[in-house]
Amino acid sequence: APGPRATRHRSQRIAAAQSGGVRIAPPPWRDHTTELQAHHGTARRDAGDRGHRIGHGCNGIDVTGARWRTRIAIPLHRSRPWLANIVANVRRLSDHAAITISDASGEDDTLPLLRTELASVADLEWLGPRSIAPGWASHCNDLLERSTEEFFAWLPHDDEIGSDWVVHAESRLDAHPDTVLALGTVVPVHEPGVTSGGFRIDPAAFTGSPDGSRIRQAVETCMLGDTSLLGAAFRGVMRRSRAAPLPLTQNEDEWSDILWAVRMLARGPFVAMPATYGKRWHPLSAHASWSDPRQSAAFRTRWLPEALADLGSAEREAILTTIWDIESSALRDRISAERARAEATTRADFERSRSWLLTGPLRRLASRIRARRPSRLGTLGQHGDPVGHDETS
Repeated sequence: APGPRATRHRSQRIAAAQSGGVRIAPPPWRDHTTELQAHHGTARRDAGDRGHRIGHGCNGIDVTGARWRTRIAIPLHRSRPWLANIVANVRRLSDHAAITISDASGEDDTLPLLRTELASVADLEWLGPRSIAPGWASHCNDLLERSTEEFFAWLPHDDEIGSDWVVHAESRLDAHPDTVLALGTVVPVHEPGVTSGGFRIDPAAFTGSPDGSRIRQAVETCMLGDTSLLGAAFRGVMRRSRAAPLPLTQNEDEWSDILWAVRMLARGPFVAMPATYGKRWHPLSAHASWSDPRQSAAFRTRWLPEALADLGSAEREAILTTIWDIESSALRDRISAERARAEATTRADFERSRSWLLTGPLRRLASRIRARRPSRLGTLGQHGDPVGHDETS
């Protein structure tokens, strides 16, 4: 549970958002200030140079009436602590992409607060409570299904991007028509009293590899590696015609983004882009309560094989068999290493014991006696009889 500092911090932000007539201030940039601001500051110029955006004008170019190529969908759920962050994202993106803001559950008043704050921003799509299956994965799938744009991305309410995320994604997807998703570097947004840790995620691990090795690497990561590398793909910009819906698992949407990334990699390669994505790690995020997927039999025997459904059966079986063999070998090595460590610890503990220390002189004496004692067998003669010692020796 969040500590008192985090609670006070969020309460202050909520109170500011609810104050009548008070503008919600954009959140300050944190440890990644230079990196994110450099991208956000240049993206508008890049968009104007390319000249195919629409909205209120880009770099003085009036392109109103043209069609957006990318839709950014922001799924809300109890999102009041992140009002300022959502507003800042929308203002940075509104001249570069179509934007949908959706609250399917309606469990708080985030949506009306945002409509008031963003009243001056034209062409936003607002979606309120509606009858869809519960859970964040169903909500995200509903937003993907509604989109008609060429490219699409989900944007969680607690993350940060600038227009460069759209600009560079469109450019890279255009330049590489075989790719299904564009992804940049993910960096942690640090906010004292709210966030907890985080680390940089480089997309290079799953971009630029041949089909077979790319998919095998993704499955191996699911079973043996850091699954957050795959979870980062959920934040990429996808080619909608090649997009897959998030899988709905039996564990309240756990691991849906990981399995979705595997399925997308089975459909085609990812492409890296020089844009930066700010992600907050905090105790109230959905991922914070998830269990380790590798502890679930269903993850291994059902969900992961289903994520490879777009492959031929022979290729799918070959990849799964290879990874399970690697996992079995790694498990044997780990068991052997743990046994060796346990034996070494037991021996070290015993050799530090009082009885071992007290009997040390006796062991040394016995060793000297054995070294001076002649062999009982002595030297064998021609017929195998002992030579050099009598029978009583």
